[in-house]
Amino acid sequence: MWRIACILSLLITVTVNNCWTETALAQEGLKTTAPDYFQNLIETGNVELSFHDPRKHEVKTGGKAYFNYKFHHTVKFRFKWRRADLPGKLLLTISPSITDARVTVSHTVSVPNSYRNPRMWTTRLVKHEFDHVALSSDPRVLKLLEHLVRNLGPIERTVGGSKKPDRDLCLKIINEECDSRRGAVVALVQANYRILDNISQHGKKRIPDRSEFFRHLFDKKNIDAQEFQFLPELLDLLDRRDYREMKLHYKKEPNL
Repeated sequence: MWRIACILSLLITVTVNNCWTETALAQEGLKTTAPDYFQNLIETGNVELSFHDPRKHEVKTGGKAYFNYKFHHTVKFRFKWRRADLPGKLLLTISPSITDARVTVSHTVSVPNSYRNPRMWTTRLVKHEFDHVALSSDPRVLKLLEHLVRNLGPIERTVGGSKKPDRDLCLKIINEECDSRRGAVVALVQANYRILDNISQHGKKRIPDRSEFFRHLFDKKNIDAQEFQFLPELLDLLDRRDYREMKLHYKKEPNL
């Protein structure tokens, strides 16, 4: 018998600095001047624009893209326990079933106040920050997150035996396991952000083969190179053709 069913919503936000934002009306006006490529990324990545005073902003590279992943999922689980080999301890086994695992992404792109005009879309800085948006909006990232959470296997924990395990303890342990996997994927995206910054020198240098670059970021070879902790749980997904051939959001040619 399933002991509990819960609907959970968790938010992982990756930010570094506070942003000084314009009015929503002015922001929406600038969005309407964006070429189709940026319009598509704004919609796909749920992008908000932000403008800051460079004298008060700690970002030395001029601009910054911030990404947020929000998770919704339903959890059911069974649990049992027995006496552990250690005195006064119990061996708890939890069998989770996670359904309706959905991930949504949103972004804030922050650039200096001087970019607050329709010409912003032609600048290297804005093109570069939207390369970050294309990276963290990659549909493979969302698929990785959903797969890891949805396919969470049985969990064993040794717990104190002073009282019997209950549903609150089990739910806490399940959340810890989910959070560790979500955190690993966020760290992978952050590592790929750094790779993008290094290879492009923060947008100052052209990426030689953009198609190969973006395609490689979330393939098995690169995920393995990043020493991704939960790679064994992803192998079946990474080998699937539909994953390898997902349509990505970057533009093949940097000149728009």
